[in-house]
Amino acid sequence: MSSIKREDVIGKHVVDPEGKIVGTVKDVVIGSDGHANLLVSIKVRRGSKVRELEYTIPFSKVVSVGDVVLISAKVRVRKV
Repeated sequence: MSSIKREDVIGKHVVDPEGKIVGTVKDVVIGSDGHANLLVSIKVRRGSKVRELEYTIPFSKVVSVGDVVLISAKVRVRKV
């Protein structure tokens, strides 16, 4: 994939291979390994409470960027 500007991904929905929206891109961050990662947020509802969780997706998992960011891996949010 050619280079992508930060502005091209911020605010876009992230979609996994099954077509499920797994969050929204909040920012692009550099990991301790020096590689770019997408900082993704997702709102999770538990009963009447809504929490915003954040996680990173390695940019190497990004398949394409258009109206959405399509990734090659399935994302699971686990109870902690």
